[in-house]
Amino acid sequence: MSRDKACYNIGTMPDIGSWVQSVLNSYAGEFSSPLFPFHVLSALIIFSIIVSVIWYIARVTERRNVSNMLSRLQNMTLKLKDAEHIGHFGSFVWDQDPKKDFWSEEMFNLFDMVPGQHPPTLDKVMGMVLQEDRERASAALLRMQEVPGPFSLSFRILGGGNVIRYLRLEGKTTFGRDKKMQTIEGVAKDISHEVEIDRAKTEFVSLASHQLKTPLTAISWLTEALLSGDKGALNEEQRKYVENIHATDRSMMGMVNDLLNVSRIELGTLQLRPEEIDIVAFAQSSIDEQKQAADAKYIALKYEYEPNLPHMSVDRNLIRMVFQNLLSNAIKYTPAGGNVSVTIARGSGVQNTVFVTVSDTGIGIPKDEQDKVFEKLHRAKNAQASVPDGTGLGLYVVKTVVERVKGTITFESVEGKGTTFHVTLPVAWQESMAK
Repeated sequence: MSRDKACYNIGTMPDIGSWVQSVLNSYAGEFSSPLFPFHVLSALIIFSIIVSVIWYIARVTERRNVSNMLSRLQNMTLKLKDAEHIGHFGSFVWDQDPKKDFWSEEMFNLFDMVPGQHPPTLDKVMGMVLQEDRERASAALLRMQEVPGPFSLSFRILGGGNVIRYLRLEGKTTFGRDKKMQTIEGVAKDISHEVEIDRAKTEFVSLASHQLKTPLTAISWLTEALLSGDKGALNEEQRKYVENIHATDRSMMGMVNDLLNVSRIELGTLQLRPEEIDIVAFAQSSIDEQKQAADAKYIALKYEYEPNLPHMSVDRNLIRMVFQNLLSNAIKYTPAGGNVSVTIARGSGVQNTVFVTVSDTGIGIPKDEQDKVFEKLHRAKNAQASVPDGTGLGLYVVKTVVERVKGTITFESVEGKGTTFHVTLPVAWQESMAK
């Protein structure tokens, strides 16, 4: 029976047994052929050869792909190693599982360590940090382990030949689902050359600022003499011009003083000369100094002092920088008819501290720029629009002075509604704080 006869009509389907029997009967002749086993064997051999060829080609292709990937990975690794060596930076990973900790070769070089002899741990890093920077670096490293996200930290180490080098760590901390630190990864870079360049720039600014003070002081004396009438009466137009010259000179003198203060801070020549002061009387004198500027804008200056505040042993010039910059900024960036208030109280929860608050109803700080408030030369966009001639140095100086004397400064601000700065200062400042 032919193969066609094995087909059936679905509509008249026979029982399955009859159908199978009919199919076997159709091939009965072929099964009985003496060549049938050889046909089957040949088919199996050909099938095996085809499968083997396909497997071999796939295996060869896979090996070639793996080899190419390994070659590319090796080339990338060598290029990264060269880049780290040229750029004087190393990469690192600190993991919750110490077995997964990793330092690149250049990372070991930066810390003058030998791979295999020194474990790439955080403790090893801290052991290299100069004693003067260790407290600050320890606090920053602890924060890196407790707070997820990006970080940046600079410190000094004592390298080979007792040479002091400056290093900066930058990277990010990731937390797992258990809200615990999982990895700290990033790069370490030798920034000694950049620090030397910045120091040279700062020395130039310091020298230039000193030289500028002499002519500016002379202009101030001369304009004051003209305005006093000692050199003869001025008509209304002449007085207006001289007053403009005097105001511009005072503005320039303020800028020069800010530059000098910044240069002293960055050069490490900031000297601390503590003396006993009545903080209430001192604060009131600072407020009185700003009263003219506040009255010109019809700004109400309010103040409140907690009774029986302790006298403080502080550097008069440095604490004046803090008060003057915070007050002048508050008045400068508060629209006419607004309010500026100052409160002084004993530090809450911290013994031997004084808590100072300066609040205003000014333009506020945009939320997306609040993390840059204390950066040198940074000015928010709304501040630039409101007061075009600002320097962007005041808050940088305030933060640097406050942190140098082991104090703290924080703030909260809402754009268009105002800003409040909170400063905590120790009652007794020590000379070692300025170092």
